[in-house]
Amino acid sequence: MAVANPEVEFHMNGFLDQCVELLNNHYDSKFPNNPRPEVKVKAGGKYYKVYQDAGKYHKSVWFFVSKEDGLIWKAASWKAPARNFPRGNILDDKAKDVIGVYGL
Repeated sequence: MAVANPEVEFHMNGFLDQCVELLNNHYDSKFPNNPRPEVKVKAGGKYYKVYQDAGKYHKSVWFFVSKEDGLIWKAASWKAPARNFPRGNILDDKAKDVIGVYGL
């Protein structure tokens, strides 16, 4: 089990705020009458799972963030990241540069 890096924890909320802003801007311009999904985070052993929750029957993993170093990983499944290569780092990158509204 990985110990969370305090710097990653510190930057996580700011990065998530950027993600929510990105998602809200998308919904404002493309789907103004649709309800926005909530952005939620679930802490696991080595990763934070960031997912969109649009109601009872629609949840989808957006991306994973490594607790150790802040690397951003594409989702391979609901439970695990695709560990082929990181897509960015929450310590260095802005959300709009590495995250898309539909995934990585």
